[in-house]
Amino acid sequence: MKPISGFSRACIAAFGALALVSAASAGSKFTGDGHVKINRNADGTGLAIAYLGMVYNGDGTKEYLGCQKSGKDQVFCHARTESEDRVTCTASSSYLALSVASISPDSRLIFTFNAKGVCTGISVQHSSEYEDKQ
Repeated sequence: MKPISGFSRACIAAFGALALVSAASAGSKFTGDGHVKINRNADGTGLAIAYLGMVYNGDGTKEYLGCQKSGKDQVFCHARTESEDRVTCTASSSYLALSVASISPDSRLIFTFNAKGVCTGISVQHSSEYEDKQ
């Protein structure tokens, strides 16, 4: 059997250390409370935000957040907190409808609205940090 060279030993040691670090830190996890949040500004604009998997898996019984599209680029978003604060908005936008199409059960969803109840933005984010719907 051939002896292991110094370079090979160094590679094995580096690989072993990397494997230990990888096992010790299995990935970043979102550590928020996972509840629906609605923020309103003085001018009537605002946003609703939640991590869908965490809301679904959470202990809340009243809260929800979601967006739907129907017809030709018609969008409807709605949210309710555990304290029963509610907001809805609608829009006719191909851009926003594309965002709605990318929502999954494990997404982070944010929608913004103006004082007239028109949806002005929809952000759908996917990350390994977010809890999966169980």
